[in-house]
Amino acid sequence: MFEHLPSNQWLLILCIPIVGAMIGWATNVLGCILTYGANPKSNWGLIHFKQKYFTQLFYQQLLRGRLSSTQLYEHMGPEKMVKHIVQSIRPRLDSIIDDAMETDHDIFWENLPITVKNRFYARAHKLLPRIIDDLVESIGDSIGRLIKPEHIILKNLTSNEMSIGWIVKQTYIGEIQKLPIRGLLIGYTLGLGLLIAWLMIPHWALLVGGYCVIAIATTWFGQSKLTNAKPHTLNISNILATNALSPHSVVNALLSGSSGKHTHSLIKKHSAPIIEQASLRAFTQLTIGPTGYAAVKHQLTKNIKSAYAEALNDKRFNDAQRQRIETYITQSITPPSNQASSQGMREDQAIQSNQTKYNIKNDPSAIFIQQVKKIQMLVLLPIALLVGSFAGITLQLLIWNT
Repeated sequence: MFEHLPSNQWLLILCIPIVGAMIGWATNVLGCILTYGANPKSNWGLIHFKQKYFTQLFYQQLLRGRLSSTQLYEHMGPEKMVKHIVQSIRPRLDSIIDDAMETDHDIFWENLPITVKNRFYARAHKLLPRIIDDLVESIGDSIGRLIKPEHIILKNLTSNEMSIGWIVKQTYIGEIQKLPIRGLLIGYTLGLGLLIAWLMIPHWALLVGGYCVIAIATTWFGQSKLTNAKPHTLNISNILATNALSPHSVVNALLSGSSGKHTHSLIKKHSAPIIEQASLRAFTQLTIGPTGYAAVKHQLTKNIKSAYAEALNDKRFNDAQRQRIETYITQSITPPSNQASSQGMREDQAIQSNQTKYNIKNDPSAIFIQQVKKIQMLVLLPIALLVGSFAGITLQLLIWNT
């Protein structure tokens, strides 16, 4: 029945499975771009359009209950923080005191004898290590009330500088990278079936409809496979430690977050001894009055707070401590199944199988992916139909016109 067909038409007919493979590849590549965005700062994509919702869902399903404020602070290295802050503030301590005194009382401070000034400076340098050590310890004791990992994560991951779609992509990067190849293989396999069917019933509707089925099938099976994907804990840890729970982010939350007033009070409490020696306090109050003395204490607290923040926002310090935080996050979010003992591996095979089915169905990661899939299919399936229809119509027209 096909004897009259020229060789170039036969070549087009034999390309039917190849076009099916191209459809499978294209629909999955397009699906990934439309779902997750094209780069780390993409301000578009299906997930990004519901950024707040998916950020909260990401935290609830993959992170909730696994990160502790206390442990996070401990892994920032309080002892290293003390050393670094002292080294950073000490060379500028005289200027910090000068600025506090000169803000409202510049004439008084300029005319003060150098011997009196030196007493202020000497006392401050002597007390600085103890002040910073006590301050860091007090913040550590109150850290559970001062910051919540959830609040810091949600604030930073919903900012315009970070795309939750890209974060999700990196979380499941292993399976997502396989989608185009998987789509290509499925598309080619279904394309072979379409070729056989078309050779028996060479009708244009079969070709167009067949390619629509291939496009939908490769999209559906490709995205469904992600349900069983395991989160890439190293990628999650790196993203969180770099963008959400870095020392810089934690310090900013401490100083300017909802508990910033409490942190300010702790800094004021521990920095006060610099000018609270009896003789220095009496001298200051007699010369500038109780109100002036209170203003100096307030300005000194403000200056030390700024110096504290600047020290902990140092890039080299952040990079060094970020690695410790990243290790802590990795250990905290690693699934317990990966740490199972050999005793647990000797369970009865039937029970193990039932538990596996239950765990996959109720696994927080699977629940998260199901929510992603729910918004995907509303958009990707119509697009898959368009891709399949276009490919089928184009190939049929080429066959007719050859």
